[in-house]
Formats: sequence, structure tokens, C-alpha cells
Amino acid sequence: MNLKWRNNKYICLTLITVLFCSINGLASDGSLAKIENRKESSQSIQQEALVQDTTQSLANDGNIIPVLYGNKELTNITGAIGHIKGEVVKNIAGTNRINSLTGMLAGLIVQQEDGMPGKENAKIFLRGRSSFGVSGSQALVLVDGIETEITQVSPYDIESVTVLKDAVATAIYGLRGANGIILITTKRGKEGQIKVNVNAQASLVKPSDFPQFLGAADYATLYNEALTNEGGLPMYTNEDISLYQNGSNPFTHPNNNYISDYMQEQTIQQHYNLDISGGNKTAQYYFMAGYVNNSGVFNTDDALNTYKTNSGLDLTDIHTNLNFAINKRLTFNVDLKAKFDRRTSPGVYAGNFEGAILDNIYSTPPLAYPIFNEDESLGGTNEYRDNVFGKLNNSGYSIWNRTYLLGNFDMNWDMAGLLEGLSMRTRMGFSNYTDNLLNRSKEFAVYQPVDVLDPDTGELIETVYDKIGQDTEMVNSYNMNANNRYFNAEFGFNYAKEFGKNAISAMLLFDRQEYTPKSVQLSRIYQGLKGSFAYYYDSKYLLDVVFSVQGSEQFPEGNRYGTFPAVGAGWIVSNEDFMSDVDWISFLKLRSSYGVTGNDFNPYSSATPYFAYIENYQEGQGYPFGIPPAGNQGFYEANIQNNAITWEKASKLNVGIDLSLFNDKLSLNADYFQEKNSDILIEGANPQIFGASFWFPVGKGENKGFDGNISWTQQIGGFKYFVSANGLIAKNKIVEQAEQSRNYEWMERTGQMIGAQFGYVFDRYFTEADDLSALPDQSQLGSYQAGDLKYKDLNDDGIIDDNDMRMIAKSDLPQTFYGISGGFEVAGFDFRILLQGATDFDRFFDGNAIYEFVGGKGNVTERHLGRWQTGAGQNATYPRLGIQQVSNNRVKSDYWKEDGSYLRLKTIEFGYSFNDKLLEKVKMKKLRIYVSGYNLATWGKFDFADPEATNNLQAYPISSYLTAGVNIGF
Repeated sequence: MNLKWRNNKYICLTLITVLFCSINGLASDGSLAKIENRKESSQSIQQEALVQDTTQSLANDGNIIPVLYGNKELTNITGAIGHIKGEVVKNIAGTNRINSLTGMLAGLIVQQEDGMPGKENAKIFLRGRSSFGVSGSQALVLVDGIETEITQVSPYDIESVTVLKDAVATAIYGLRGANGIILITTKRGKEGQIKVNVNAQASLVKPSDFPQFLGAADYATLYNEALTNEGGLPMYTNEDISLYQNGSNPFTHPNNNYISDYMQEQTIQQHYNLDISGGNKTAQYYFMAGYVNNSGVFNTDDALNTYKTNSGLDLTDIHTNLNFAINKRLTFNVDLKAKFDRRTSPGVYAGNFEGAILDNIYSTPPLAYPIFNEDESLGGTNEYRDNVFGKLNNSGYSIWNRTYLLGNFDMNWDMAGLLEGLSMRTRMGFSNYTDNLLNRSKEFAVYQPVDVLDPDTGELIETVYDKIGQDTEMVNSYNMNANNRYFNAEFGFNYAKEFGKNAISAMLLFDRQEYTPKSVQLSRIYQGLKGSFAYYYDSKYLLDVVFSVQGSEQFPEGNRYGTFPAVGAGWIVSNEDFMSDVDWISFLKLRSSYGVTGNDFNPYSSATPYFAYIENYQEGQGYPFGIPPAGNQGFYEANIQNNAITWEKASKLNVGIDLSLFNDKLSLNADYFQEKNSDILIEGANPQIFGASFWFPVGKGENKGFDGNISWTQQIGGFKYFVSANGLIAKNKIVEQAEQSRNYEWMERTGQMIGAQFGYVFDRYFTEADDLSALPDQSQLGSYQAGDLKYKDLNDDGIIDDNDMRMIAKSDLPQTFYGISGGFEVAGFDFRILLQGATDFDRFFDGNAIYEFVGGKGNVTERHLGRWQTGAGQNATYPRLGIQQVSNNRVKSDYWKEDGSYLRLKTIEFGYSFNDKLLEKVKMKKLRIYVSGYNLATWGKFDFADPEATNNLQAYPISSYLTAGVNIGF
């Protein structure tokens, strides 16, 4: 295994700090719920949780945690639910809170693909995949019950995060609960004296794993070799290569390193936050304001323009919450959030502008042109017109603004005067964001030197410069390029009653949700009834029943509503009389659940159109008709009527145990789950002769496995510590997908894992000694010669074709995902660390960072130095180099497969909290200073890319953060 360290200087600083600090760990909040006979010995440390999971976590208000449409006592949970407090993630750097949850909750898989400050895109899964159709498998994220973007949430504004994994936890959400739900609850005002908190942090942000391209001399040498491999003549002379090597004439023989010259080695990111809360029995209030700024990821010449052309990130977010008690029975809650997101970029704005710049850098050889000619003009050629300096400094700038609003209005009326325990609830909520784009762009010319020679002597007379392109004036444009709206409304009743040893609670509500992704598109609407019923007897026996009857206008009449029921049961064994003498067991609960949930498709995608059950005609290109022929407007059937369109059904079984031993020192929860999806929409279910895309609900998938958490917490005098681990093992497969008939068993996708990757099986390199005519014919894959990849003829028919493709790699989604954490605290110092890892998945990479001379030019890296050469036999580590004749080597085969397994130092934090006596003198309640690191090191099976990076490596690399901060309370 290769050992890969990121940001070694940061790690050294971190370790030095450890030597000087005795540290106080945020101990695991992993003790099980408080019950009447519960031990209290380790309560204090458990309330300072780093990691909490399933029924092992205590919310900030005791043992009550948020679930869908309400709250639930921890002891009474029968489903699979994970939970952490917002305190755990508030100081973790970055802007996408989902990434900060990585490795903290059993069953939650987060794959970060992008490290661009302010973007940091990630894929989110709960317990892996059970679907392979158009509806997808990613989990749904709700903020205070509202669907919105996770990047719009401030870390200091999070009260708690709950992950809902099984049917009894998610069936009530209806058509979109099958993939699990992440419920983020933000802070509220609480009764008590006014509290003021100030948080500030500054981070050094360092991108990792930029491709390391070879210099101009190596490029020229390898390019000559690639040309001769294909029967061509060398392009560069030995003198050229020598000049590239010694750098004596950077104008005629440049040797550019675009990454080091134009990508910042590190940026500075600042985050400031203020919140104020308090109130009395009649009214409570909460106000929060935050600001985030990043200095920009490119190296630009700030003195060249009066405006900024670098990337820029400016986020301002505000949250206010007011709770009112109109009288003893009627209460209101008003919750408003706003965020103003401003990004700048060089040139015309695009959603992936940094990716476009990286593509330009990766595809431009180091010798393509001098950045500046000898006369200080911008260098370039007809083939390479996008001078990197010019793109960053001479193409104008753009400003992208997003204005985001989220609001909830809740009312609760206690109807005890009518029936004790009965209350009425109502909610109106909305989420909206609007994007506005200002482009102030211009074009620039580049200049190519041309030597003018004496026609008689051949001597240089002068050097002139050919102008390529034009320098234009700035062009201004302004438009609104997105307007997304989400509304929801709820009206219903709650009932709760205790009588003797019995306790019941119930809820019934009507819910309507409306989503409009753009102002020019029609809305997507969901509505229906939702309800739950819970019965608990003698604090020992638990029963939960939930259901949702929900429909959507996207389904044909008569099949518009689906019913999603679930039931859960639990037995608190530790409360039985026969357990009274078993002192070493603090808590033991067995639980199980089963139910059906839904997984809906996206009607705004090209695959499954809006109103798919209605045929649709659109204007075509027209056709000639008449004498003489004249163009006439035509129409075509753009959408075939699909009355079979429906939602996926996911049947979920969960069996779990929650256990706490030795006065709550050792806590364990474990779950076995089995998920079976049916009615998965499959495009290939119709014969190709049909001639149109048509999705049938005939697919079936299965996913099963284990997840859980184990932790040890203890206090010895003034020393507190904890160790915790959580993990997921999930195995899935395609049960049915109406697969076309295959010639051979190894070609079949049915029965394989979801996302299994197919391709050719690498056998060996062709060599000079091979008689190609006597070997299987690979010409369908492209021309081939000595040094190229030879593939196995699986069916022994003498031809390498589709019949020789089989499963060559696992899915690119980990089947095993885990986190290991620990920490301690002593004498005001605190420490915590989180290691996160993943195994059992494979990656394939392509593009300029992997292949040589992509598009006939491209670039080369150190790995290409190991290419096959005459006499190398089978000892090479890369095929022979080529310019045009490379298609055979670049078909998907296990030659390019990489084991994605990794272990990452995800977070590490040290802090010191000043003692109360000192703080009283300065009228403060809290003062904590800390340093922390995020994504500091990764150990993986390969070292040319991050294991989570995009396939073409053109997204901005995942970044490491070194942060210093302060938390102040008044």
C-alpha cells in the first residue's frame, strides 16, 4: 500500500501541539436513553458527545430527538435512527455541512467530489444502494422539515442532525422516503436569560492532488516516441529538447508549469458568527448572523484591473426564530432564514468555471506557447488560443448572486378543553432561491512569433508577431438564470395520553408540497394523509404504526396515490423484573420494524418527462412538400404515452439491538437491514425496434447488511475520555432488470451488484515476438501493435468483441464505510480525532490526468515514464505511447481499475476553555480557543488522485483545512 500524506507541514504542527497540550475530549454521547432505573454515573461526559448514533444519543433537551413531523423519546424508538448534536460539527471548516458528517453516523455514506470553496459537492447515501433506475438512490435532506440545499445551512445554526434509515422512520414521508432522510434541525429560542455567542475562525485551505505534469523536455521526448511508435517522424530535435531542459530561451522554448503558476497553493477562508437567544414563558427569541469569505483559488494580477477576476466567495446568512404563547393553549412559532451568496469568476460565468480552467491547464502542454512573448504581448497559437494568464486576467469578470429565503410558520392549539391530550397543529412553509448573473466579459488577442528569414542566406532578419483573435471592449449582460420555489402546508391533530402503565400517542395530518424548479416550468405537487400511532406499556413493550397515503399529478389517473405503511416493535429487556439483579447491564432493548416506502422519479429530466402518461407533440424541423418542393412545418411525437409510469416500492426490514453496560461505560447498537425494491423504472425493458425511449416499472433490486456503533466512555477523577467506532457493511444486487438476452453468462448484469462495472479482461502486453495474425483479432477495438494491451478471448472465438466483456470491477460506491473516533479532556484542555475510511469499491479514471496526449496534444505525467518500450516485455507499467492510434488501449478494461479503499484523517481538534472564575471577572460565560485540521492526511492504494475525486479529475481537488478559532459566550 502506498502511504500518501497531505499537507505534511500541517500534520507536523498538529502533532507538535499535541505534545504541549493535555487535552479534553468531547466524550461520546453514546449512552442509551434515560429511563427510570438508569445509572447516572457517566452522564456528564456523555453530554459532551462527539459521536452519537441510533438510540444511543441524548438530544440537547434530554432524551427527546427530532423525527419527521415531531419529536420522539429516545427510549421509545423502535426504528433505525442516528443522531448527533450540532456542537459536534460547528467548528469543522468548509461550507457544505454534509461533508462534515462523514464518518460520524453509522449507515451514512458521503462521497465528496469537489473541493471548490463554497461548492464542495457531495453524493449522499444511507445504507448504500437498493435501486438502479432513473429515480436514483441518494438520500433526501430536510432542514426543519423543508426540502432545501444543505449548503444553505450555517454550521453554528445547527441544533442537531438526525438520520432516518428504516421504514418506520421514513414511510410517513410517502413517495420519497425510500432512500432515507437526513433531518437537520436548527436552533430555537429558549426560556432563560439572554445568551450571546460569538464564533470566529480562519482557515488555510490547501487543495490536494493536482496532477503533476512533466516538464517540456520530457514532454518533447515522449511526444517524439509516440510519433515514431505510429510510424511518424520526430517533431522535436535534440537541440530543442536541450533548450527546453536548460531554459536558456523561454520565448522560443518555454517550459510552463500552469498549476504552480496560476493555481493558489493555499487560500484563506474566514468564518464569523453571532447568535443571541433568550426569553420568558410568554416569548422566546433567537437571532443568528454569519459571514464566510474565501480569498480565491487562482493566481491573478490584481494590479492589472480595477476589478477582481479571481474566484471569490462571500456568504452572508441570517436566521431568526420567535416563539409566542398567546395564552395557555395557543402557541406560534415564526422561523425565517435568509442567505446571500456572491461568487466572482474570471470571464463569462459557468457553473463549473473552475473545471473549464482546469481542463485548459490539463490539456495544454508546457511548451505550447510562452505566457508572454519577448515584446511582452500574450503568447499563443491558432491551436492554443486560451492563454492561461489571459483567461484569468484579460477576459473580464462575472458575478453570480443567489438570494435564498426559507420560512416556517407553526401554530399549535392545545384542545384539552375538548379532549385531554388532543392538540391541533398547522404549518405553512416555503423555500426559495433566485440566481442572478452579471457578466462583464471581453475577448483578448494572442500573438505568435514568426521569424522572417533572408531568402538568400537564410539568416534571421527580424521576428514579427501574428495576431490571433481580437481585443474587444467589455460586453455587459444581466439575467436571472434560476428561480426555485418550494411550498408546503400541513394541518392535523396530535393526541397523547397516559393511563396507568399504558401510554399512547397519535398523529393525523394532511400535507401538501409544491416544488417549482424554474419560473418557466410547471410545479410538481405531492399531497395526502399521514399518520402515526404509538402504544407503550409499562416502559417495556413498544409499538409504532405509521402510514402515508400520498399522490402526485405525475401519475395517471387511477394510479395516482400510493399507500406506505410501516410497523415497529420494541422490548426494553432491562426493565423486566428478572433483570433487576443484573447490575452490569444498564440498558437493553430489542427492536424490529418492517414497512413499505416510495422512491419517485424526477419529471424535469429528459429521461422521464413531465406528464409522462400524456403523449406530447412538438414542432419539428419541417419537410419539403409540393412542386417545386417547399419547406413546410412539421410535428413529431416528443413523448410516448406511458400509462405504466409509477413510483418504486421499497420493502424494508430492520432488526436491531441497543445495549449499555457497566454503568453506561460501554454502549452498543447494531442493526441488520434488508431492503427490496420493486417497480424500478427500466428504459431497456422495451425492444430497440420500438424506436423510442420508454420506461417500464419492471426492475427489482435488493440491499442488505449491517450497521452500528460501539463506544466506551469513562471519567477517572478529572480525566474524561471516550473511544467510539461506527460502520456499515452493505451488499446489493440487481434481482431483475428485463435484461436483453446475452450470448454468455458472464455478460449478464442481472444478479450482479448495483453499479458493477463491465469491460475487457487484460491479459498481457503485445510484444515484438507476437505473430498478431495467430492471435485473437482485436481490430474492433482499434489498431494495435507491440506494447498495446492484449485482452482475453473469453469465448474462444478468435475475436475480441462485446462477447468478451464481463464484470471487471465493483461499484464505485463503497460497500464498507466506517469512522473511528476518540478524545479526552482534562484541566480545561480538550482533544478529539476522527479517522474515516471506506473499502470494497473500485475506481476508473480517465482524461488528461491519466492518458497521454489526449486529443493529439494533451499532457504527460510521471506515470507515463513507465511506458512499454522495445525489449520491456511484461515489465512496463503503462502501454506504449501513442498520438492517434490509442483507442484499443483506452477501452474500459481491468488494466485501468484502481482499488478505491482509503483511510482518512478526517478531523482533529485541540482546544482550551478558560475556567469560570476567570471568566466571571470579565463578564463572560465561555471562552474557548482551538486549532483544528480537516482532511489532513489520506492513506490509499494509489497516489495520483484522491479516492473520491471525479473520474476525469477536472473538478477542483478536495481540500485540506488548518483552522484557528475562538468560541465566546456571554
